Amino acid sequence: VGSLLFGEKRKQVSQCMDRITVQLFGSVPIVAHAVLREGMLDVLVNVLADTLLPFAHAGPPLPGLPRGVLDASCEGVRSRLYMRPCNDLRMCLTHRGAAQHWLAHKPRLVRLALDLLRAVQGMNPYVRKTGDHVEREGTAWKEAMTCELILMTTLRIGALNVADGLSGEGGEGGSFNRAKKSRAAGASGGSG
Repeated sequence: VGSLLFGEKRKQVSQCMDRITVQLFGSVPIVAHAVLREGMLDVLVNVLADTLLPFAHAGPPLPGLPRGVLDASCEGVRSRLYMRPCNDLRMCLTHRGAAQHWLAHKPRLVRLALDLLRAVQGMNPYVRKTGDHVEREGTAWKEAMTCELILMTTLRIGALNVADGLSGEGGEGGSFNRAKKSRAAGASGGSG
């Protein structure tokens, strides 16, 4: 009974957080401030890395588990600890200015994102099974594929948003640029 109550409370908290997240990331000025002044991209990417990278295999390569690859049965994948940070990062990167700032000014975060991709992409090596027919994939395989798909689509949104912005600098990229100029003027004592 206690487990069911905990699960229900967790679901309610998650739904509440979804509503807050939508409100927070729906406002370009709030996202611009959070990204440029509060380091929100650093926080989101670091939290995401903290939910998965500690579970990467650190020892010598093993059959089916190379060094640096996530163990598909780890807690971070099984419990989907990556979902909230991925969803928040995805919503942040839907803002072109945030995505541009990430790729142009945060090389450490881009490298960390690539490390995450490397860790998840090795979870399910292609192995041809011979003999028995596989009617269903195992739970670990499904959870690993879900993790990889969510992470890849999150990072892809940011990259595509930047690519779309290269064709024309209209829209919200201008809002981020104005916020950046305002921040620079405030730091230098100017009136922007």
